[in-house]
Amino acid sequence: MRSLVTGEQMKAIDRYTIEEIGIPSLVLQERAACCVADEVRKRVQKGAFVWAACGTGNNGADAIAAARMLFLDGYYVTVLLCGNRERETEECRLQRSIAEKLGIPVTEWTDFIPGRCQVLIDGVFGVGLARNVEGDYRRFLEMLKGQEKELTVAVDMPSGIHSDTGRMMGIALKADVTVTFGWEKRGTVLYPGRDFAGTVVIGDANDHRHHPGRTCGVLRRLGRPDHHAYRGYFQLYPHVAHSPDRLGNDRFMGLAGGRTNICADGDHHDIQLERRCAHGARSDPLPARAGIHHRHGGHGTSDVAQDLQASHSQRHAAAHRLDDARARQRHPL
Repeated sequence: MRSLVTGEQMKAIDRYTIEEIGIPSLVLQERAACCVADEVRKRVQKGAFVWAACGTGNNGADAIAAARMLFLDGYYVTVLLCGNRERETEECRLQRSIAEKLGIPVTEWTDFIPGRCQVLIDGVFGVGLARNVEGDYRRFLEMLKGQEKELTVAVDMPSGIHSDTGRMMGIALKADVTVTFGWEKRGTVLYPGRDFAGTVVIGDANDHRHHPGRTCGVLRRLGRPDHHAYRGYFQLYPHVAHSPDRLGNDRFMGLAGGRTNICADGDHHDIQLERRCAHGARSDPLPARAGIHHRHGGHGTSDVAQDLQASHSQRHAAAHRLDDARARQRHPL
């Protein structure tokens, strides 16, 4: 079972943790920064040149805190700032002040003369991004994209990717590792965000963030999907349709899910979608195994339809069963 949250849900979780549970925001921030710094330490030795790219929000504050920890560990760190400092969050302002007092180079990116960069910590945008990246921020991301680097670690979300839809908001930074906190965001699972996120690490499963009341959102992943399939799923979904000329719902499910085997009165059709390229139906034998066995109310009640149901149920006994209400009425278990 894999839990996913939207940006708004994650904000609500943080707000509840801070205001109701009473855990200060800076405590959550330090824990998040530790997770980011740990991922850098695992992959790059001390003495590497690290850039921390920071916006004005708490995502930027996380990046500054992670940069400070690496600086104290012997990495050569530079903090690059983008955005109006008057709009800085209190946490970001505090983390920047701490870094400056420790002697960490902190500079506006427009005043920075680029040098060597081995590690980029991407803390420009987090879950709050809701519109296309333009102006100074876009130019900042373009500069960062143009730099050669060994490792890019995104803080919570790759900058430029929408945390709910995975959509690229005009421009985005591609990460090798995305360190997210508490729960994974939907945008790191849905394409194209999945491609930009790289390896997703959920920082500290025993996080202090508590959810007030109920599960946020759940994705049940069946098996290990091909990450280059549509939205990260490439499973075999057998569908049983009532007639060869009425496959609309099943075709739609095929386009939504990836690979679908459709059985209609003895004829077997295959619909496959890879990287948004739909292929027409073609003859294909029954699949040897499948992740989901789906029945819907359009399935007929003829002897042929009943035989198809029985055949699929036996062949895919270990598969997850997905029925709608009409299917249950017509074909009770």
